[in-house]
Amino acid sequence: MSHLTCIRLIHWNVAEAQEKVSVLESAGYEVDYEPFTPQVLKELKNSPPTALVIDLSRLPSQGRDVAINIRHTKATRHIPIVFVEGEPQKLAQIKALLPDAVYTDYIRILTALKQVSLSV
Repeated sequence: MSHLTCIRLIHWNVAEAQEKVSVLESAGYEVDYEPFTPQVLKELKNSPPTALVIDLSRLPSQGRDVAINIRHTKATRHIPIVFVEGEPQKLAQIKALLPDAVYTDYIRILTALKQVSLSV
């Protein structure tokens, strides 16, 4: 995962995740995705991606918890986090905890990735 523009997608629905992976790859990004398990957190520490994209359309509290874990771990706290989708009330709560993350939707995902300096 040492590619300059490698993104790790955290998504809780495999079919939906594959659609998102296709969109990002067609825009020129290398995307790493697998169903989330605790092993994924270990992989992030050993081989950090250029950015982490966390989908909040499903299980937003789990997405929040993953991001907090990333921020509290020395090996991963530098990774830019981009949250995608989510209900406004849940987003407000997450923004209060993680104000340094970028918040967007899939319509603006490519702009958000450029915002965290991930141009392809």
